[in-house]
Amino acid sequence: MKNTDLELKKFAARVRAIREATGLSQEDFATKAQMDRAGYGRVERGIVDVRLTTIIRLADALNVSIGTLFGESERMISTKKAKGTK
Repeated sequence: MKNTDLELKKFAARVRAIREATGLSQEDFATKAQMDRAGYGRVERGIVDVRLTTIIRLADALNVSIGTLFGESERMISTKKAKGTK
């Protein structure tokens, strides 16, 4: 698997996990994010490259930062552990 494919799958998994935490179905969330359900489903499965405008809509609908969708907080924690800081 290419690195870009792996990152796309990680992005998709984060979006799905956050969406599931909201309690919304794919259909209800897709409506909130101004997307059709099938298109949103492809995003969640990680089978489509996501445009920046879509990423912005997803972050807004999930009420999170764009960085969160890309695992920014995970990377910060990992970096701090590697450096031995809290």
